Formats: sequence, C-alpha cells, structure tokens
Amino acid sequence: MFVTAVLLISSGCAFASIPEGAEYVPGEALVMFKTGASSSSASLAAASVNASDHRVFAALSRTVGKQVVLVRSPGTATEELIARLESMPDVEAAEPNYIRRVFATVPNDTYFGNQWGLSNTGSSGGVRGADISAPDGWDIRNAAHGKVVAILDTGADLSHPDLAANLWTDGSGKSGYDFVNNDDDPEDDNGHGTHVAGIIGAVGNNGLGVAGVAWNVKMIPLKIGDGVGRVFTSAEIAAMDWILEKKDAGVDIAVVNASYGGYASSLVQQNAISGLANKGIIFVAAAGNESNNNDLMPSYPACYDLPNIISVAATDKYDTLADFSNFGKKRYTSQHREREFSAATRRIPRRQGIRSSTTYRISPGGSTGRRKVPWTDGRPERLIRARY
Repeated sequence: MFVTAVLLISSGCAFASIPEGAEYVPGEALVMFKTGASSSSASLAAASVNASDHRVFAALSRTVGKQVVLVRSPGTATEELIARLESMPDVEAAEPNYIRRVFATVPNDTYFGNQWGLSNTGSSGGVRGADISAPDGWDIRNAAHGKVVAILDTGADLSHPDLAANLWTDGSGKSGYDFVNNDDDPEDDNGHGTHVAGIIGAVGNNGLGVAGVAWNVKMIPLKIGDGVGRVFTSAEIAAMDWILEKKDAGVDIAVVNASYGGYASSLVQQNAISGLANKGIIFVAAAGNESNNNDLMPSYPACYDLPNIISVAATDKYDTLADFSNFGKKRYTSQHREREFSAATRRIPRRQGIRSSTTYRISPGGSTGRRKVPWTDGRPERLIRARY
C-alpha cells in the first residue's frame, strides 16, 4: 500500500510532516535514539505508542553508538506515530519506513561481444574505447580473491550457471538473506538483482553467457526489494545490520552495492551507511535514472555527504551521459555504461542474457570505473581518494 504524506491537525496539535509524494509503510517508524539513552528506551518507547512489536538492530546500534529500532503500530496514523516518538526526550530521530525503488529497465539480450561497457570496439555505431578497458585490466588481474561484495537488491537467481560459483555461502550452504519475506532464501522474483550480480561477478572465461568484471569474487545477495522493485527502508537497515554482524564475524565484506534510491532523506539510513564506513566498507550507490540534477534535488542514498559513498551515474556507448541518468557536480560521481549486458534472469533461458540501465560494477582487483584502484588499509576514504 502506498501512502502520500499530508500535514494532519488533530486536537490543535500538528503531526509530523512527511515529504509530499513520499511512499512509506503505514503505521511503521524507524527510530534512532540519542547517544547515551538507556538500553530500555526502545521497549519503553514502543510501549508508550502501543506498538504491536519493535526490533532493535543490534549490530548497527553498536557500530553507530546509538540504538536504531523499527517500531510497528498498525492502525496508528504514521504522522501521529512519528510525532509521538519525536516528542520523547531520548529520541534523536523518528522517520517513516520509506519505500524506495530499484533503478532499472530490463530487456533481453546476451554474449560478451555485446558487452561494450567492458570492451567497446566501435561496433553498432559506438565510440571505440568508450569502456572500462576490462581486457587490459584482466591481463593484470581478473579476480578479487578474498573480497566479498554485498548486493542490496531484489535477490539473485541462486542456481544460475554464470553466478552460482561466485555466490558466498555460510557454513550451512545458504547464500545471503531475504529481508522482504524474512527467510534465508533470497531468490530473485524481479530480475534486477540477478542482473546487477552478473555485471559485478558473472563467472568469466567459462564458455557460458557473459563475463562479470571480476571473474572470481564472492557476492552476497541480500533481498531488500520485492517483485515489483519496491525497496523498504526497514529491510535495507536490517540488511546493513546483517552485514555488520557478518563483518564482525570475520566475513571480509569490502563493498556494498545499492542500485536503488528515492528523494526522501533519512537520518537513520545516513547513520547506517556511516556505520558501514566505520568498518571500512565502501557503499556504491546509483545516482538515479530520472534525468535529474542531483545537486538541485538529491537522490538518496547516493547523495549523502559521507566518505564511503561512491555515487554512480550512467554513460552510453558514445561516451556521453546517458539521457536517463541523474547527474551532478558533487564529488565521488563515477560512471557506468548504459544498457550493459549481464547474466540471465530466472525466467529467461539460462544461455541468454539481459541488458539494462542499471548502475555499478566492481572491476578486477577492486576497481570502479576506468582506472584500477588498489585495496588500501580498509579506510574507505583512502580507497576513494586513490580512485580520484
């Protein structure tokens, strides 16, 4: 159910104002408490608004030094719920559980020869060299051994022959998690997540389908988007909490990919991404696909001013900005290639591929964009500065 926010007045009291046109889950709020708030603050706050349940994101809370909580109170107007929570002395921020969107247009196609974003020979009227020079990079290094990329998206086709070998698994053989349906089966029912995974790490040089930029890299599909591409902020925050738990447990998650966004800013989301920075994790975010100037109307999470964010726009095979791509002059804006080919979605024959206007790839040896980026001491701002 989509909700458009309005300013409500009740009994002379103004309820919280939510950005016009913002979509969110009714009766739910993401709450961030002030530093030093009591450990019982979350349960007391939930009880005071008659919440049916609440969830504390423990790993994230430890990392940012503040309790981050999802509160559910079905039947309570979201504006009223937020206003009541914001009035509590220990609460720093209370926000709707915003719904964002994956950025994609996905028609069907195949084969490395068509992956001009990796190696553009000037075919089909394109500009020779308008690519990331992947073959030159592969001569030096074609894998990112030991590094793990967490993909926040719609899941992945877990049995796809061009992806399965590069999917990270835990001790029980499970790969990732589904934060939409709350189970350990992040199967893709949309196609976008499978496409993104194919760009990042489809198995290379195996005689099948397409080649990922990194031929050998472990990817974790974390399903935060549903079958129609809606991304729930609560699912996103839960996924980041999961990432931090795994990082603390020794899984070397170096990069998070986020090919989704929206125009509602969230202090909770911003602090969660900052928490990833505290653990040395790069956050690569899609600039957006609405031909929007992000300097005038920021798209989030790409536009938060954080040291670990790389905001990725799109270019076409002529080496110019793609007509659909968002743009801006803020730092850390990189480039991707319009209509890049990738691995097949679940319902398309497995020997075929898809192309799409998605964003981001990880290059051999931990690169983004055209030039190789060395892995550094784990500080994301140093890695980003090495790129630019």
